[in-house]
Amino acid sequence: MSDPIDQPPEPVDGTVFETSTGLVLVCLLFGLFLTIAGAVLLVWLLRAAARNDPPSFTLIFGTAIGPLGAFFLFLGIRLLVRRKRFVVGEDRFQFVERVGGEDVVIAQVMYANVTGLALNRVGDVKVLSVRLARSNAAGTHDTGRYFRVVRPLADGRGYEARIPDDFRGGLSAIHEALDDAVVAWRAEQSDD
Repeated sequence: MSDPIDQPPEPVDGTVFETSTGLVLVCLLFGLFLTIAGAVLLVWLLRAAARNDPPSFTLIFGTAIGPLGAFFLFLGIRLLVRRKRFVVGEDRFQFVERVGGEDVVIAQVMYANVTGLALNRVGDVKVLSVRLARSNAAGTHDTGRYFRVVRPLADGRGYEARIPDDFRGGLSAIHEALDDAVVAWRAEQSDD
């Protein structure tokens, strides 16, 4: 794995899976709802304090949802601005985001490092697990800035790259595109 201070690789062309519009909308709407509810409860709490009424635990707890709403709003806006996408290239896959007006590769794995693909569940979340031969193979890049894509397996015997179910088309489409790309790349390598 490359060091976060190394220059990230250049984004490649390929099949692009954009961040799910539904995910962005859920973050924005949920954040807006929680922020408004938190503001209403905060006003209610302040009015109760002005009347010297003791605030209830529920009311105090309820005002804590305002900052939670602000977090979801921030997350939704960040998803809109950063435009995270998953790219299936000819010889690698990448996570790409828009940073400072430019596309930046956040994580990359070369197909030479891929040993298998599997749709899995981690808790209640669906992920596409890409088994890797090594975590530090040539061309593997993971900044780990926001999340770590390349991580050790739970049993400690190897590494994987996890692709979350955050992209349009869903994990089945990503699985199919990635499987086809890896098979095509391996066939091309055996011809050489």
